[in-house]
Amino acid sequence: MMKPILELDNVRLYFSKGRFRTEIIKDVSFEAYKDEFVSIIGPSGCGKSSLIRIISGLLQSNGGEVLYNGAEVLSPPRGMSLVFQDFALLPWLTALENVKLALSDSNESEESKERRCKKMLQEVGLKGSAEAYPKELSGGMKQRVGIARALVSNPEVLLMDEPFSSLDAITADQLRKETHHLLKNKKTSVKLVIMVSHSIEEVIEVSDRIIVLDRVPTSIIDDIYVKMKYPRDMRSKQYFELASRLRKLLHSAQS
Repeated sequence: MMKPILELDNVRLYFSKGRFRTEIIKDVSFEAYKDEFVSIIGPSGCGKSSLIRIISGLLQSNGGEVLYNGAEVLSPPRGMSLVFQDFALLPWLTALENVKLALSDSNESEESKERRCKKMLQEVGLKGSAEAYPKELSGGMKQRVGIARALVSNPEVLLMDEPFSSLDAITADQLRKETHHLLKNKKTSVKLVIMVSHSIEEVIEVSDRIIVLDRVPTSIIDDIYVKMKYPRDMRSKQYFELASRLRKLLHSAQS
């Protein structure tokens, strides 16, 4: 029997201020396996971004546990990388230098790091942009730098927090296709993708599974396995039925 790469067991999160406590995540449990593209969708403010930060080890939960290959995640583990919504590039560093940040704790030589980072920039479509600063790049190019930074350390798990929401429709569509290809391309290190999204169309396009969250305090209200062949036909009956199901779930969660 295949073992999960990632396990969430009764994960909870709350914030306290004096005598008052605000519960954000009530109870989230699921497992994710090799070759899965899992999307997490839910109402605005339901704790999606907090959840993916807990998975990444950047935020500690108040209860439950996250296991990565059987080991509890208490800090960012080797083997996981996170792509942020707002690019998270340092404006005083070039594209190459921003990617090299992911290798800051590596023992390899500076020459080796530079070769790897230049190759990764080339692979995400940024050949010739290594010395450009973030202010000189378009939104799509900035996110490609973010993706290159996430991939250069050869992660097994790629986490993505609404990575395409600030991009124009054409650029977002192209990057979604490229990200999906990463998981299905056996030559890459990525074995599992977990993506937070607010877009029904987006999650149907790329996901093997769609986890739907309730409003705060959040828990899982559905875990849907998408049986449609890839690439997805947006005009098919299956597509419309799944989109309708997700809209009803999200509407119910918001009401």
